[in-house]
Amino acid sequence: MAHTDGSIKAVMQEELLETATVLNWTDVSNAGYNAALRRTLRRLNLPNVAASANDPLLETVAIIEVWRSVVNATVTAINFEADGGKFDRKAMHDHAVRMLKQLEAEFVTNQPVVVEEAPMSGTLDTFSRW
Repeated sequence: MAHTDGSIKAVMQEELLETATVLNWTDVSNAGYNAALRRTLRRLNLPNVAASANDPLLETVAIIEVWRSVVNATVTAINFEADGGKFDRKAMHDHAVRMLKQLEAEFVTNQPVVVEEAPMSGTLDTFSRW
């Protein structure tokens, strides 16, 4: 499936589930999705979504970046009490930070490792003189 801007933003929104509702990010034209999409394209060095030849990679990075948007949007969230009610806004920020860290760690772990042999310097073994 070739993604469009709208379809990749829909993937982001589906990932957030109720977090999107709480943040009032129910419309994919929200700035949080736009920023996540820009970061995704930059990270993958793509001019646009249609240029992606790897939908799973595009979706994975987009999901990471939308959680980064949530972290950014909730950075000033604080817990407070007012009008007889207690509001625990920081919990959402803490959850977003945990999700971002977890997804980044999984992403790095699942990336193929490319091993390149260093060119010979023309010298003998570094430790041969000891």
